[in-house]
Amino acid sequence: MTGSGKYRWLRATRIISQAAARRRLAVVGQRHLALRDLGAGVYWAGAVVLVVVGFLAIFSIGAPLLLTGVAMLVVGRWRHRPAVVWPVLVGVWSFVLGYVLVAPLGCSTTSATLPGEAGRTTCSNVVGIDYSGTGVYNPSLYPALMAGLAVAAIGVVVTRQITRRRGGRGA
Repeated sequence: MTGSGKYRWLRATRIISQAAARRRLAVVGQRHLALRDLGAGVYWAGAVVLVVVGFLAIFSIGAPLLLTGVAMLVVGRWRHRPAVVWPVLVGVWSFVLGYVLVAPLGCSTTSATLPGEAGRTTCSNVVGIDYSGTGVYNPSLYPALMAGLAVAAIGVVVTRQITRRRGGRGA
């Protein structure tokens, strides 16, 4: 083989091997896209299932599930960025935790024993805050709402700092 023929042969071999490598990369890329599409489908399906189950069970355990599903739908566009998704989800569950800890869970009423005397309603919660009043008393949910918002804000800030330190995408 002459000098120029040898170089042509090497060049042709290199071109063929580059084309084969591109085909392999294309197949790997398609596989990656297929897995990514599957993950996206599972994410969106999970969010919709949480919303539907949360709506159907709204009077028992549905509210946290509904809130989680709605939050997942809202941040779904950034689902591949943990520094965006995790703080939102932690915020939702922190809100639920703070609310449940402070909200009045059960109330009991005692009737008046003397004429002209009003009965007394006492409500308890996990933390031990005393919600009580005379007569027909409905305790305010405002302290529970404020506690839930405060705990959610703390949860979001802490989670955001953790995901930033770890160098997650979207930090």
